[in-house]
Amino acid sequence: MSILEIDDKGRLTIPKEIRESLNFGKKVLIINAGDHLKIIPLPSDPFKILHGAF
Repeated sequence: MSILEIDDKGRLTIPKEIRESLNFGKKVLIINAGDHLKIIPLPSDPFKILHGAF
């Protein structure tokens, strides 16, 4: 667990160890889940997620 600060421009820096462990790329999906946010890493190549699905 990490406590993060939001800067004056509304930016949030995710610690390197978390980014690396979750394999974060350049884009994430943020979902407003009411009382909290969900941050889901998106693949750099969206077709990778479909590989082998069909």
